[in-house]
Amino acid sequence: MTEQQENPSPNPLPQGERGRNPTPPSFPGKGAGGLGSSAPRRLRLLVGVVLLGVLAGFGAWFFFIRESEPKNDLERFAGDWQVSFAGRDTQNVIIIQGDQWQHQAGPVEGKAYRITLNEAVNPREIDLEQIETRKMVGPLPKLRGVYAFENNKTVRLRINPGPQPRPKSLDDPDAMEWVLTRVKLQEAPGLGK
Repeated sequence: MTEQQENPSPNPLPQGERGRNPTPPSFPGKGAGGLGSSAPRRLRLLVGVVLLGVLAGFGAWFFFIRESEPKNDLERFAGDWQVSFAGRDTQNVIIIQGDQWQHQAGPVEGKAYRITLNEAVNPREIDLEQIETRKMVGPLPKLRGVYAFENNKTVRLRINPGPQPRPKSLDDPDAMEWVLTRVKLQEAPGLGK
């Protein structure tokens, strides 16, 4: 009996090729000779699209929606503030835009001041110079004080008016304490229409 008769095979191999299969087998459902599939490709594409969407959303938030952190104390002061003097809450509001400090009591605008800050000292210093002085006689009114932010929503100040010296600290008993609390002003009904 010959070797081929002992081990019959549907694809007889030539004598030098025994034991080796010259073509790899195809797996069912993968196509002729194709080991790849469209399912992993779709998954990679889906993950890529989702990641691209997340990155685009983060970029839009970061550059267009997010409020940037203030670069200095003058920017931190910007906004609308409710005022309390010597521990008593008031209905007075201070509106700060740029270097302008505007008192407001209800619908009536009060005095406007120009703010000058010195952030390089401890405690930090604030000077308020009245802007409209044409009708005034004598030395120009100026308020001198010290301040500290407790967070972006609260500022403590000690302020002395006119010729009095600047308070030495935020605990100076001879200077009036002001506490500003950030608020969002509502426009009165019927205004601005």
